Amino acid sequence: MSGNWNLAVLPDNATQVRNYTEDTVAPRLESFRLDMDNGRLVLSLSETVAHASVNITELTLQPSVNASAAMTYQLNGIGVAENNSDSDVLVYFLGREDLNAIKYRDYLAQEVATTWLTLTSQALTDTNGNPIIAVDNGNATQVFPTFTPDTSAPVLEAWDLNLTSDIMTLSFDETVRLNSYAPSEFQWLSAETSADGEREITGRPEGDNSNIVRINIHRSPTLVSLKKDRGRCTNDSNCFLSMRRGGFMDMARKPNDADSAVLTVQNFTEDGVSPRLETFAVDINASTITLNFDEPVDSATLNATHFTVQNGPVQVPGAYLTLTGGSTWSENGLRIVLDVTQDDLNEIKRLQPLFTHRNNSYLTVQIGGVLDMNYNPLVRIPDGQGKMAAAFVEDTIRPRLEAFDLDMDGSPYMTLYFNETVFIYSVDFTCFTLQAVDSAGDNASLSYNLTGGSLTMPDRVLNSSGVLIHMDEYLPSKVYKAYSDAPAGMNSTVVIVNITLDDANEIKRLMIASSRDKARLTVRSCAMRDMSGHAMLPVEDGIGTLTARLYTDDTTQPDLQYFSLNMNTGVASLSFSETVNSYGRLASAITLQSSTNVTGDEELRYYALRDGSSRVERNYSTVVDVQIGVDDLNRIKQRLDLATSINNTYISITDTAFVDMRDNLLTPLATFEGQKATNFTEDSTAPNLVSFSIDMDQGSLSLVFDETVSAKSIVVTELYLQDLWYLFSWRTVYNLRADNHSRNESTHVTLYLSEADQNEIKRLDTLAVDAQSTFLSLTRDFITDVNKNKINAIVNTSAVAASAYTADMTDPQLINFHLDMNTHLLTLYFSETVLASSLRVNEITLQSLEDCQIPADCNARAVTAQANQLLSPDGTVLRVRIAEEDINYIKQFPDFARNGSGDTFVVLTSLALTDMSSERNSIVAINVSQALEVQSFTPDTTDPTLVSFSLDLTAELLSLTFSETVNATSLDLTELRLQGARAIPSQSSSLALSLGNSTEDFRAVVTVTLDTTFLNALKQRLDIATRKSNTYLTVAQGAILDMFDNDVVQVGFTNALLVDVFTADSVRPTLDDFDLDLDTATLTLVFSETVSSPSLRLDQITLQGEETSADDAVTLTSPVSVSASNSTELRIVLSQRDVNAIKRVPGLARLDQDVFMSL
Repeated sequence: MSGNWNLAVLPDNATQVRNYTEDTVAPRLESFRLDMDNGRLVLSLSETVAHASVNITELTLQPSVNASAAMTYQLNGIGVAENNSDSDVLVYFLGREDLNAIKYRDYLAQEVATTWLTLTSQALTDTNGNPIIAVDNGNATQVFPTFTPDTSAPVLEAWDLNLTSDIMTLSFDETVRLNSYAPSEFQWLSAETSADGEREITGRPEGDNSNIVRINIHRSPTLVSLKKDRGRCTNDSNCFLSMRRGGFMDMARKPNDADSAVLTVQNFTEDGVSPRLETFAVDINASTITLNFDEPVDSATLNATHFTVQNGPVQVPGAYLTLTGGSTWSENGLRIVLDVTQDDLNEIKRLQPLFTHRNNSYLTVQIGGVLDMNYNPLVRIPDGQGKMAAAFVEDTIRPRLEAFDLDMDGSPYMTLYFNETVFIYSVDFTCFTLQAVDSAGDNASLSYNLTGGSLTMPDRVLNSSGVLIHMDEYLPSKVYKAYSDAPAGMNSTVVIVNITLDDANEIKRLMIASSRDKARLTVRSCAMRDMSGHAMLPVEDGIGTLTARLYTDDTTQPDLQYFSLNMNTGVASLSFSETVNSYGRLASAITLQSSTNVTGDEELRYYALRDGSSRVERNYSTVVDVQIGVDDLNRIKQRLDLATSINNTYISITDTAFVDMRDNLLTPLATFEGQKATNFTEDSTAPNLVSFSIDMDQGSLSLVFDETVSAKSIVVTELYLQDLWYLFSWRTVYNLRADNHSRNESTHVTLYLSEADQNEIKRLDTLAVDAQSTFLSLTRDFITDVNKNKINAIVNTSAVAASAYTADMTDPQLINFHLDMNTHLLTLYFSETVLASSLRVNEITLQSLEDCQIPADCNARAVTAQANQLLSPDGTVLRVRIAEEDINYIKQFPDFARNGSGDTFVVLTSLALTDMSSERNSIVAINVSQALEVQSFTPDTTDPTLVSFSLDLTAELLSLTFSETVNATSLDLTELRLQGARAIPSQSSSLALSLGNSTEDFRAVVTVTLDTTFLNALKQRLDIATRKSNTYLTVAQGAILDMFDNDVVQVGFTNALLVDVFTADSVRPTLDDFDLDLDTATLTLVFSETVSSPSLRLDQITLQGEETSADDAVTLTSPVSVSASNSTELRIVLSQRDVNAIKRVPGLARLDQDVFMSL
């Protein structure tokens, strides 16, 4: 306290601490300073910190005390410390990356207010390892005491140029503002000291603020200029960049220094991208296509043949054209104007619809259509992706006729030469006028206005030198090929107008165009339009009249073009290729024939006109009429294959028949090259029926017509016979069905009626029985004349009466017959219709042999018919149902009508029937020695049926009646049963017949003598056959057969047949025998038939000792019992009383000789 200094403690005798407390206080950031000009960051700390512990990446700059994470920047640690010693002040120089990143953020570290720092506890430690106190967001430390903003100008360090991607890349020493790019301060140079480039590099900076800037220079004017300049920036040795002051500013808006050094390109990439056609425009008036590319192209490399014009994205046949040539005067650049050749332009105009407006104007391009300035070929535009024109200027220029040729030989025509393609469908032939002089005015004899025409494609044309050349020489071969493959008359610059025959003949008549001097042409603007619809420029009379360049005179013989023939009027009209002179011409030079080629030996196929019959009309014309005479006309009609239709109407003609106005002989047509008619009028006059006659004996109709008719055309079903006029309502009409007739063509035709028609007419008993009942009507379809004209119909109200009548005088005949043993039908077939009511059946006899002199030898039987059993009306077939008696008679004989082969014949007398004729012709008789054998025979296949039966119990007979004759020998009685009702539950309730005797002949009725045993059994059944109402019979199938071995139809027990006649048993039974047994007191009575047990009256029975005496006799009394069942035997048990009574009589029942009975 007195100011004394302490004693020194030297290093070599240091004093050890008595108590030590280590440092545990964390260091803290007191303040920080930032210099953005040199990137110096100074941290002032509360104590010394360990330099080795510093981690700069734990420091974050932010623009405010509390900032969002997006607004902060964490240092990346790439920097340099000022020294490496521990200290309470740390100095750190930020790396370029951190510095540029901070500068990039123009909201950060621009001034004191935007400079704040945070750090984590990991940022550093003090020398004792205590981590620094963290400075968190929200409590950031603001820069203090000093902040130095960025004041250094940015420096361009390097640059790259990529002409493939069109990108220029600038590398600066610090971040620059992208929007500060000043194109006018940049310049490309070919050398470091040259000044040959534009003083501006236009482009679009891409990306964001950075020290590396990409400038997109695609399609910039400067780039276009650069690419056009083959002496600058074609490689890295001739490419330099000059950047003047203000080219860019850094983030502190400090511009680069003035007159920066010129830098050579560091990385250079030449242009390797092919140019693209971006748009194109069409100007049809100027014949140009303007091509716009995405980069400069070399105009000298343009190849027009690689371009195709088309009317849509996809090529359509006939609507596209690959250019054949073209040129350009354009300089190298983005736009090239292609001059289209005149030929291509005309072809484009021809190929409608193509390049007529923007919507049908498309281009496709093959690769290499043009090269860019670095010789990259143009990108292909393939078919299917055609590019549409961006602009279109349509054709507004009117077409002009430049010259024409005229050919008057053969088929006259004009060849017209236009300066551009014209639309052929716009032609108006009436706007063309041929005239004999330059100025014809209104003089009709010196000019002729066409009335029509047609167009064709030329084959040869005159070139500009007047030389005739082929069309493929005049037009490009590709264009000509398109023409030649297309239909005649396609749009073109060359048009052929075919002059009509009428116009040509009139021109010749007026002597216009008879030489080249007289072949002149004027045209109104309405004659033709171009492909854009513009009317052509007129060629006016007296001003611009054109004279034919090439003229061809008429030296062609006239031809017969066509002819027509009218067979009604007999006029043949001949039409020629040109006007002919018919004065003094002869008809005999003309021959009509049936085909192109006929020969002299085919007389019926041609006919030469005769001068005495036919004549030629006289005039000067293209049409001449020949009047065919009546005689010639009839001779022609006789030839059925000649001039009946257009298909067999031809003409041949000699060369002297006619001449044209220049005395050229007619081109002849020989008989082997006949010309077919182009028009033919058939004979349309209908034939008429004049009269007719009928022959009913021959079955013919003879018809007479007013002209020759074609017998082949007859349709007999269109012919009707009728008995009276239509006015009578009860008339009879018959429509013919078939015939045979004469085949020659004549006015007379004979129809031979079919057998069916004859018979039907005869059947109709009021029709054609005489001339007064025979009339004829017909339809138009009945017959035609030789030219197929249908006959005039004769309606039934105007029917024609027969002019002659021949009656039927022929006797009818039986042709064959059929016998049906099932239906009993006899069917008779006659040669003609017979009168059914005249039939006498008893005049018809059936027999079993063909030759039967003695009827009994062949079982002959005259046929009788059942009542009302004539089943047919008048006709050729009569059906008779034979009486049952006759059928059964026939069936008796095994050799008669059994199978129809050799055992069935018929004979008849002439009285059997007559035909329908008024003469009533009798049938031709068939005698017994030449009987007619059956043609078809139906054997009996019908099973017989039991029709009825009778039972006579008195006579003990059963009589069976069948539907037909049966074979009695086949009867099996055991298959017959009696029952007491129509229907019984079972067959066991019925009683079967036993053996008996039956008739053994062949009849429909079979009688059976019943067996006694059966009868007794039957009589035992009180429920069967005691009266009619309980007498029914059943028959088993096969119980009996008919004569054709058909089984009898079964009669079952559920539907038994009731007896028809029943006779009860009226015969009294007799006592046949008796037995007496006194041991058993039994008396047995035996009767002749079954007796009723209940009916027994024992008191009526007496036993006696003698046969004839009743002295020793006992009359019985009531029995003890009697057998209960009915039977032929009754067993009686006597009472003891009666037994005793018997025993008491001495002369009774002692021996069998002394026992007798009376009752």
